[in-house]
Amino acid sequence: MLDDHRKPKPRKGSSKSHFFLAAVKVIYTKDEVLKERTLNVLLELETPEITQQVLRDTHNAALSRLETETGIPKTDVKDTIFENFPYLGHMKPEAFHAKSS
Repeated sequence: MLDDHRKPKPRKGSSKSHFFLAAVKVIYTKDEVLKERTLNVLLELETPEITQQVLRDTHNAALSRLETETGIPKTDVKDTIFENFPYLGHMKPEAFHAKSS
């Protein structure tokens, strides 16, 4: 499951999840000029494997976020580059989303 850090989605049950924070560089055109922006996508997965489906979902989440935040349509995106998938840990979602004191 991909998660938006602004709207955490609690999972049912008390099982632990594997958390990653993908850094995705999106290359797009705006006003006929090639530009780029790196976006973070939070991943909450049942297993620690980054599969082709996870890559597709991460790509789509980055493009949706770009469009939401900047108004750049997906049709103006020229390329996406997965820069990094740092592993944040294996923990209960409540623990990950807990506010620090």
